[in-house]
Amino acid sequence: QTCALPISFGAPPCTSDDLHSCCFATDFERVCTSFCKRCPAGYTCPNNATITPFPCAYGNHCPIGSASPLPCPSGLSCPTPSQEPQPCLANTFSAGGATQCLPCQVGYWTVGQVNQSACTPCPVGKQCPLRSVEALECPVGKFSLGGQQECSECEPGTWTNSKTGQSVCSGC
Repeated sequence: QTCALPISFGAPPCTSDDLHSCCFATDFERVCTSFCKRCPAGYTCPNNATITPFPCAYGNHCPIGSASPLPCPSGLSCPTPSQEPQPCLANTFSAGGATQCLPCQVGYWTVGQVNQSACTPCPVGKQCPLRSVEALECPVGKFSLGGQQECSECEPGTWTNSKTGQSVCSGC
C-alpha cells in the first residue's frame, strides 16, 4: 500500500522510501519506519497529525479509531467513553448523551420494551407498579384514569359492574 503524502508524527519527515504503511485520520503515533497505531478506545484523534489523543467526553462513546466523539444514542447509556453503549432495560430510558439510563417516573412505563428514549403514561384502566414490565388491569372495584402506579378504589355507593380494567366507577 502506498501513501499519497508523507506524514510524520513528531518524527523527522518521511521520504517516499520510508512509506511502509499509511496513516489515516484515526491513526496516531506514526514513526516512519514503523506502523501506525489506531486511536485507542475512549479517545479521539481528529486528524492524521495527532500526536497525543484527546479524551472523549462523558455522554459520548469513542471506539478504537475514533476521529470524533459519537454521542450516546437515545435508548442507550454510555457509562464510560471507552465502552460500547449499553441498552436501557424495561422501565428505564435515556434521551441520548446519557451516562446512565433513568427509571420511569411513577405511573409511567416503557411498554415492557428496552432501548427506549422516553416513558409513556400507564394506560387507562390499568396500573403500572414500579419496575413492572407489564401494565396490570385494575381489579374489580378499582379504576384508573391512566398514568397511575396503583388503581384507585371506587367511592362508596359506586362499583365497576364486576368488570376489571375500568376507567370509571358507576352508581349502584
